[in-house]
Order: sequence, then C-alpha cells, then structure tokens
Amino acid sequence: MVEAENNTETATHTNQGFGRGYYAFLGAVAGFFITALVALTVIVGYDTLQSDSAEASAPATPDTTVASDDSAAGDSAMGETIFVSTCTACHGTGAVGVEGLGPALVDNVFIAGLSDDELLVFLNEGRATDHPDNSTGVAMPPKGGNASLTDDDLNDIIAYLRSLQ
Repeated sequence: MVEAENNTETATHTNQGFGRGYYAFLGAVAGFFITALVALTVIVGYDTLQSDSAEASAPATPDTTVASDDSAAGDSAMGETIFVSTCTACHGTGAVGVEGLGPALVDNVFIAGLSDDELLVFLNEGRATDHPDNSTGVAMPPKGGNASLTDDDLNDIIAYLRSLQ
C-alpha cells in the first residue's frame, strides 16, 4: 500500500512538472513570436515612416532657396539626423564647426553662395587638402566619408544646412 501511494505521488509530481514545462515552452514560443511580430512592425513602420516623410516633405509654399534650378528639395529634419551621424565629428554639434577640422556651417557664406545642385556636387566630391578654398588643411572626403549616402540623403543634409543660414 505504501508503495502504491509513492507511485501516485510520483505520477502526480511528474504530471505537474510536465504541465509547468509545457506552459513554460508555450510561453517561450509565444514570446518569440511576439518579439518577431514587434520587430517586423518596427521595420515595416520605419520604411513606411521614411516614405511618408518623403511625401510629406514637399513644400506647401514656393521654394525660396538661392537658385531656382534645384532638382529636389530635401527633408530638413531627416537631414539633421543624417548630419548628426555623419558630419558632426568635423563640423560639430549644431554645425558650429570644430577648430582645425571643419568650419562652422551656420551662416556660412560658401553654402549661401551655392545652389542646391552645386552643393550636391560638392558633397559628392568633397574637398582635397590642397584645394585653394580649404581653410583647415584637412580633407573633406566625398559624402563626408559615408559612401552609403545617396543623393536623396545629401539633399536632406542640404535642406538642413539651408535651415541654418
């Protein structure tokens, strides 16, 4: 009789263990799928946000930039984000310049004197150390050293720079 009671306790204990393990497994699987769903939502939402912001960046009023032959207006807010990640090492936070590296871009005569198309060419080409207009002796690499930047990204940076003039 004692042996039967021990077997019953063992069976009951085993069933409870199986139940806890089963629910832990289900919880882990559910957690995985929820995490995957959230990640997918963030990725799809980010792509949608980028395309929505590109559509929303169309100016509601006429463009008043220096030249009228500019090919595309960029998104200043997106340009600031790109500027922070690519350009601040040399041009400083808020584009105030870093002595010996990159000049201040706020109220910058060079930027004000070029059309958006000319700035796009400049950003794509950069400036060598031996260029007569290089005031720091430090080269500005094409695309600020970030070869992955597209012309759209550069137009966003140009829109941000225009907002600082």
